[in-house]
Amino acid sequence: MRRETKLLHYGRGDLPASANPPVVRASTILHDSVESYSNTLAARELDDSVMSYGRRGTTTAHALMQAINDMEGGDGCWLFPSGVAAIATTLQAFLRKGDHVLIAETSFHATHTACEQFLKPNGVEVDAFPWDTTDVSPWIKPNTKVIFVESPGSETMEVMDLPALCKSAHENDVVVIADNTYGSGWLYHPLQLGCDVSIIAGTKYLS
Repeated sequence: MRRETKLLHYGRGDLPASANPPVVRASTILHDSVESYSNTLAARELDDSVMSYGRRGTTTAHALMQAINDMEGGDGCWLFPSGVAAIATTLQAFLRKGDHVLIAETSFHATHTACEQFLKPNGVEVDAFPWDTTDVSPWIKPNTKVIFVESPGSETMEVMDLPALCKSAHENDVVVIADNTYGSGWLYHPLQLGCDVSIIAGTKYLS
């Protein structure tokens, strides 16, 4: 089956089903017994798509997560209220006080702002590096944990050599996070090119 055909089925689950997932809004999820609630919590540990509380997503959100995950070829997907929220949360997941992060100079300006105004005051070292870098070894320090890239570059569309960059990063045990907003997961595949995490702002090309 060609990718164009698969796209029609992403996030739709098992058939027969409605052509589009119904919109489900929910906060509290009711159960008819404590045992049922306990079973839901246990199932949630094995399957993120189990509906247990609105904050963790409804069936509508889970369908979108599955569609994006299928398109990106990932191991899992989470939704955030904005692209910057997704970027900031992901960086926080990998970085601690005393760590060092490298940011491609062509990354979205709000990414640089988040690093300067949030990460730096919390003890994380931040440096920018040229977008055409293929060997990041000269930029890496003993405390470097993450390299953040955006390809194509935000607004100026520079395309980085991700396979070469990721190879260099992984040889130094550094995680590579990609902002794939303008690649959308359909036209560009950072995970297949060696990146460890791919982030998309859904209000841009994806929508």
